[in-house]
Amino acid sequence: MRSFDPTQKAPQDVPDPYYGGDGGFEQIYQMLLLACEGLLNSIVHRVNPTTTD
Repeated sequence: MRSFDPTQKAPQDVPDPYYGGDGGFEQIYQMLLLACEGLLNSIVHRVNPTTTD
């Protein structure tokens, strides 16, 4: 999933938020939010290659 995150230089796994301390779940949420936006952009550009960001 993280391969769609435009801020990542290399794909990484999504860590388990349970072991991330008090902010673990928020950190994972933000991480996945970026990845989901990247995935959506990838799908949109595949369906309509003329679409710009």
